Amino acid sequence: MRFRVLDEPFRRTTVFDRRIAVVPAAADDSSAAFVREPAAVDTLVSAFLRDWERAERVRWEDLGQRDGLTVHQQIGQLLAEGLTQRAVAGRLG
Repeated sequence: MRFRVLDEPFRRTTVFDRRIAVVPAAADDSSAAFVREPAAVDTLVSAFLRDWERAERVRWEDLGQRDGLTVHQQIGQLLAEGLTQRAVAGRLG
């Protein structure tokens, strides 16, 4: 698994086999829509790839362990607590 941190908000999107995308269908993410139109899925994939390239790679080797947790566990815990990606990156260095 690879993580990158983007210093701006983004919408959650999941793409399966570059054929079907699941996107939020409500502002509060309480429902989702399935997108099967190839041109629309390609556009979503392109947007993700653009954001991925702009995002900062998490340098695991520089982070080490804190509080007896691996970096993966720390990130998961902080995200589960509701921190944003920016806040997690700031907290972990």
